[in-house]
Amino acid sequence: DFIYYDMKLKFRKIPNEYDYLKKRIKEIIDDNASLLAVKPEPCLLHKDYHSSHIITDNGNIEGIIDFEWAMAGHNEIDIVKSCLWMFEGKPELEQVFLEGYKRYGKISKEFDERKGLYRVLVLLSALSFSYECENKKWRMHNLKRLNGEVNEYNKTN
Repeated sequence: DFIYYDMKLKFRKIPNEYDYLKKRIKEIIDDNASLLAVKPEPCLLHKDYHSSHIITDNGNIEGIIDFEWAMAGHNEIDIVKSCLWMFEGKPELEQVFLEGYKRYGKISKEFDERKGLYRVLVLLSALSFSYECENKKWRMHNLKRLNGEVNEYNKTN
């Protein structure tokens, strides 16, 4: 229910000229609602992991900062968002990250199926936020990535 509520809020920030994209995103969510029926209990999501929010010392994580976007949800949303922003164009680093994560946290067997859906949701959030901030450069960047992800989702599903 929250995903649909959140989607509608984000759609309001995006102009009507992108109704075709909104329609396709809603179809993707509708078609994959079963992937959103997550069984594990919700956990605290940071929702803004990137390298400047992870404090390290000699290769060890010493702390994590900037929890203003935190909420409860499925841990795999944070994983997908981290992979989108920290490892773009670096699939080998993404693999190292995922293997390390699996040593200390859980990734479901449906992760690969769910990953594309979560990527669409994360990029929808980014596009909505860039409209909220009135940042044209990020709007264009996020629109391009979201269109690409929706098109990729269509090819693979």
